[in-house]
Amino acid sequence: MPESVRFCGDFVNGMFVGLDGKVVKKDKFSYPYSYDPFVLWKNKEYEAKEYYMDVYSDRLRMWDNKKFNVCSILVWGKVVSDFGDKKPKDIESFLSLYFCKELILVKIIEYCNVSSGAPYWRFFLHEGVKHEE
Repeated sequence: MPESVRFCGDFVNGMFVGLDGKVVKKDKFSYPYSYDPFVLWKNKEYEAKEYYMDVYSDRLRMWDNKKFNVCSILVWGKVVSDFGDKKPKDIESFLSLYFCKELILVKIIEYCNVSSGAPYWRFFLHEGVKHEE
């Protein structure tokens, strides 16, 4: 696995880090139904580049539920709604299928819907061809 790939989020002294690089005030463990957004994963190889687009997981289903389900089944063999335990390379494949173009996953941010306590995710994407190692 390339060194640029880091799972389990960014931590500072065991604390979750937000998109701004600072430790979040309300973490997932202390505030399970209203926590602050935090970086779940990032691809450091593409992190410094300007991203092509970002998209929220809940919007994908709203825009085209049938397409969401088909792409989900093609990647995971079933319809999924929780991306928190999915491998970044699989999420990248799912999003590339959904948008019908090759995309590179740059960053995943986990959010909490404070009205329901349910998690959702924001994916930052770069368009283009991956570098071969």
